[in-house]
Amino acid sequence: MYPAADVAIEQIYLTIYLIHCIFYISENLSKNLKSKLCNQYDKFIYDFFICRNSISKELFYKKWSSLIEKYPSIKDYLMRAFYLSQQA
Repeated sequence: MYPAADVAIEQIYLTIYLIHCIFYISENLSKNLKSKLCNQYDKFIYDFFICRNSISKELFYKKWSSLIEKYPSIKDYLMRAFYLSQQA
């Protein structure tokens, strides 16, 4: 995930909705969060995918807020890597 590329793509292709490959998301989560979460990492991954699999925007936002509250030590990473680029 490259936030700068996301912004550039969104500025050029105004009608698209960016979707990142779950394989690369998983790789980046492991690389960036495993050491920060230590023994909470497996539970976080479970919670993350439950959030990702939400069937509505409302449910997603509810679960996303819960995820942020439950894992405050990685809030900045989650917001920067996943959330802010979708708020344009």
